Amino acid sequence: MTGNTPILKITGLNKSFGGLQVLQEIELEVINKEIISVIGPSGSGKSTLLRCICKLEPADSGLILINGKSIYDKSGSETKVGMVFQQFNLFPHYTVMENIIKPLMTINSLDNKTAGKIGQELLFKVKLEDKAASFPHQLSGGQMQRVAIARALAMNPDLILFDEPTSALDPELSGEVFQTISDLARDGMSMIIVTHEMSFAREISGRIIFMDQGRIIEEGSPEIIFSKPDRERTRSFFKRIKLIN
Repeated sequence: MTGNTPILKITGLNKSFGGLQVLQEIELEVINKEIISVIGPSGSGKSTLLRCICKLEPADSGLILINGKSIYDKSGSETKVGMVFQQFNLFPHYTVMENIIKPLMTINSLDNKTAGKIGQELLFKVKLEDKAASFPHQLSGGQMQRVAIARALAMNPDLILFDEPTSALDPELSGEVFQTISDLARDGMSMIIVTHEMSFAREISGRIIFMDQGRIIEEGSPEIIFSKPDRERTRSFFKRIKLIN
C-alpha cells in the first residue's frame, strides 16, 4: 500500500432490500491507522454498511476498494477485512484456541503448530491465555467477545469492523471489550466501529460519522460532532439521547 492510498475507499454505494433502500450514495475513505465510529439511529444503515464492506451483503451499485483493489476482484491476493459481530459467532463445539486457529488452518493452510503459536500470541494479547482449552459456554460475554476479536486478528487484517461489539454485554463486561479495542488502537490498527456507546466513540475515534436513513449526514472530529454538530438531524438525535440541551 502506498502512503497516499486509503485503506478503504467507498464511492456511490447503494444497497436495497426489496423496496427499502438502506444505503444511499455512500462516500467514505479510511486512511491507515484511522479509527472511525459510525453512530446514528437504529435502522440508519450502519450495520449494513459494514456487511457490504466485508462482503456479507452484495452491494447493488458503487465501488468498495481495500488498498486500491475492489473487494470483488478475484485476481491476486485476497483483501483482508476482519469483522467482529454483536453476538460473538463463536463455534460452541470448538475450544477457544480452536475457534482462533481453525480459520488459519482451513483458509490459510497453516499447520497446527504454526497456527497454535499465532493463537497463543493472540490470546495473550486479549488477556485470555488461561482460557485456551475452555469452551465458549464456559466464558463470560466479555471473554467471548475478546476471543472473537482474537479470531479476527488471526487473519492479519488490514481493517477491522466492529458491529455494536458491546450491545449484548452489561457495563462491566463492556469495559473489558473497550479496553481490548483501545489496545488495538494504540497498536495502530485501522478500525470502523458501529456503536451506541457515545462516550467510547468520543474517546477512541479520530472521526465520527453520523448516519440517518441510509445516508452519511455529517462527519467530523469528535469535538465538532458531539459539541457543535452542523446538521439539525444530528442535533435532534443528540437531544433525544440527552447528550446536548
